[in-house]
Parts: sequence; structure tokens; C-alpha cells
Amino acid sequence: GNCCHNGNVYARTHKHPAKQPWFSPIKSMYAAIESLMDPTCAYFGENLVMQHSIPYDRLRSYFYLFSVRDKKGQWKSWDEVERIAGGMEVPSAPVVFKGTFSKAAEIKSLMDSHVKKLSALSSQRSPEGFVIRVARAFTDREFKEGRVIAKYVRKGHCQLSAKRKGWTKATLYHGPDDDAKQP
Repeated sequence: GNCCHNGNVYARTHKHPAKQPWFSPIKSMYAAIESLMDPTCAYFGENLVMQHSIPYDRLRSYFYLFSVRDKKGQWKSWDEVERIAGGMEVPSAPVVFKGTFSKAAEIKSLMDSHVKKLSALSSQRSPEGFVIRVARAFTDREFKEGRVIAKYVRKGHCQLSAKRKGWTKATLYHGPDDDAKQP
């Protein structure tokens, strides 16, 4: 994911702001909404400017917020993340389930079921993966201990075809009028 913080957009590290051209739409978005953001927080989201292995033909934005962290190392609850995303007019990451699991087998069953369905961001392919997190707020310590968040990415989620030597820019979805343009 990417991080928007202190006037900069970062890729996977906070050592240097992102410089690659595919970060330009995220930088423009951040500049446009920075006044709506708490400057003491870091905003984490998925950069979907460039298509991975699935065609993102249902994107409402190139950036989907999935977490917010304050300067004290407290990560916001999911309800707070959704509220913050709404206030910034940025979508939050799609949710496939809200609830409680009592066994790891229940999580596996849910993921096995949803990996066979279409992605919320694609009318053609299954999801690249899932992030499971606790709904409540949590601390940096809990995050580092791996007790509050987990990520599953399907095998082969990020591939380039033999014909394609680089990434393809994703297209934003503008509603039902775009459905008529789909093959």
C-alpha cells in the first residue's frame, strides 16, 4: 500500500517520497483533499493506478483507503476508517465480510468461497487477495506482533503477460454508462 503523510506520497517505505510517474494521480488526489485530512495522521491506501493481473473495470478511484494511523501509533478502527474515507470523498477498501470468527477454518472457508466470486473492482476476475483485520482500533505494538491484521494474496496475483513488457494504466468506472462500453 501507499501512505499519504506530511504533504508526501510514499510507496512501501517512508524513507523517500514516491517518484515513479504512476504515483502522479495519487499525488494530485492528496493535494486536492489534504485540507480535509488530520495532519497528525498517516493515511494508508491501495494505489490502483496501474493494473495488476486483473482488469480493474469497476474502479471509482485510483486510491482506496484501508487504514489511518495517528502520531501516537494508534491505528483507527474500521468504522473510523470508513467515516474518514467518506469525509474525504475517497472510497475505502471493499468489504466482503464483517463479523466474528471462532476458528481459523471459518476464515479459510470464507476466503475459499470469496476467491471464486468476482472482485468488487472487476466484472471479469476474482479478487487478487484479502486483508483480514480486527474491527477495533489497535496499537503499533499489536500490528508488529501480527495479532491484528493478516493478508492473503492468491498465487499468480501479479503477472505480466509475455506480450506486455510493462504495466497498463487502469481505467476509472463512471457508472452504468460505462457498462455499455464493456465487451
